[in-house]
Amino acid sequence: MTTWKRKSRWLAATLAVMALMLLFAAVPAYAAGQEADTGETEASVSFTAGQLRLESAPTLDFGAHAISHEAQEYPAVTTGDDVVVSDLRGNAEGWTLFASLSPFQLEEEGGDTLKAASIRFTLPRVNAENGTIGTAPGAEETITLPSDATETRIFTAQGGQGMGVWSLGWDAANIVLAVKPGTAQDGRSTAALTWSLQSAP
Repeated sequence: MTTWKRKSRWLAATLAVMALMLLFAAVPAYAAGQEADTGETEASVSFTAGQLRLESAPTLDFGAHAISHEAQEYPAVTTGDDVVVSDLRGNAEGWTLFASLSPFQLEEEGGDTLKAASIRFTLPRVNAENGTIGTAPGAEETITLPSDATETRIFTAQGGQGMGVWSLGWDAANIVLAVKPGTAQDGRSTAALTWSLQSAP
């Protein structure tokens, strides 16, 4: 073999080795089990306290009936809106909702009527509204509102409960007006339901 051919082969082999060295040099060499660098940043947000509010409450209609000589119970025909309470204070201190029923009055002539009447609520529904999550407030299973303006507790959030928006409702059949015989008078009678929301359980 001529000297020129030997030199050509040696040069080709040398160039191949150098190319492999350059290739391996371009790949980062990690020690066994070594991880890439990591870091962290911060996400923050601030809020301003809102209010504790009674957003809605039911308006009840018990229909039209003949005067009876016996005690009667009349289920509601319509109930209107549910009770809705929003607690946007952000302090988880809880709250209480009371209700009372005034004496019934004859709409046309005035004056008290339906003496000793009462409204009874049973089997309440409590629902989270607007995507609210958290611990629900508690509702009384049976509520009786006498028509003498006595305040009665109906919906309570203990500390840590009731944040966000919560509703309390009843099926119409579970809201009943109780009427004693000898108290109904001819005409339409109305009474006021008063809802009182307090900022403590």
